[in-house]
Amino acid sequence: MSEQKPRRVKAKITRVVTEIAIITLDRQGNVDEYIEHIEELECGEISEVHDVHTVLSYHD
Repeated sequence: MSEQKPRRVKAKITRVVTEIAIITLDRQGNVDEYIEHIEELECGEISEVHDVHTVLSYHD
């Protein structure tokens, strides 16, 4: 029997999210501190899976 492949997992991921937030800027206009999330405008595809913490189900 072949080894089962994970289907649903709890994992650390990276994704791109565009949001409205309250932040502070440094003197050069770069983000200095992220203070509060206000609204999520758009969420892109998951770009990378870094680590699988727990397997919740397997492919049949």
